[in-house]
Amino acid sequence: ETVFNVENVAIFPLWLGMIFAPKSGVTRAVMDSALVPCVCGFVYVYLTWYSFHDPRILDAFSTGKPDLAALAKGFSYEWCVAVGWAHFIAMDLFAGRWIYLDARKNDVFAAHSLLLCLFFGPTGAISHVTTRAIT
Repeated sequence: ETVFNVENVAIFPLWLGMIFAPKSGVTRAVMDSALVPCVCGFVYVYLTWYSFHDPRILDAFSTGKPDLAALAKGFSYEWCVAVGWAHFIAMDLFAGRWIYLDARKNDVFAAHSLLLCLFFGPTGAISHVTTRAIT
């Protein structure tokens, strides 16, 4: 629960900076660095490693083939949900950072695409590519 809360609170200012202060020196410095997505990735790796120490989770994923019922069983455990959420946060931030950097490079408005990426992941990337193509 603590890691989940800390991760959510820590990531939100990054999104606020990209969306509402994209030209700020602080936003530029932080988002120009690959450190932020890497930290998110390390959190994901840690949670994954830690969750697989729980035999119930190992059992839920032991079918050896993609199985929706096994996946649902695995995600019924809090640690597994935390891993999934960390994955969403890391990948959405990775995509959001790409949108932010690409928009800056190509002088394209991106606030709407970043909002979509924050809440709906790949939809933001589609929005950005479309916006860039028509501007």
